[in-house]
Amino acid sequence: MDLDLRCYAYSDGESWEAICTDLDIATFGPSLETVKESLFTCIELHLESLRDLPVADQHRLLSRKAPWWVRAKLAAAVGLSQRLGQTKPGQKFTIQSPNPLITGGTHPPEGRTAA
Repeated sequence: MDLDLRCYAYSDGESWEAICTDLDIATFGPSLETVKESLFTCIELHLESLRDLPVADQHRLLSRKAPWWVRAKLAAAVGLSQRLGQTKPGQKFTIQSPNPLITGGTHPPEGRTAA
């Protein structure tokens, strides 16, 4: 069973930030594609690092979400900017990644998808 991880990306006009709110992982970069790819890589490395941990620690780190107020702020900001067609772009997307607790590890980058 794959993990469906909620992610957001937004620009402040000069740079982009992408954050996976389900794992509390974020990255910065010059473009949307750059931060999405960087976030994919960060998530992949995080999940790979869980492989050698005790099961209790794996579960704890897989359920470490960004604080509720960060998730609410991102959802509202990205949703509002999309509805209003503002120049400050934002985007919500999902990353599907193999669950390391079920498969025993992660798959190569071609095994991940973004929707």
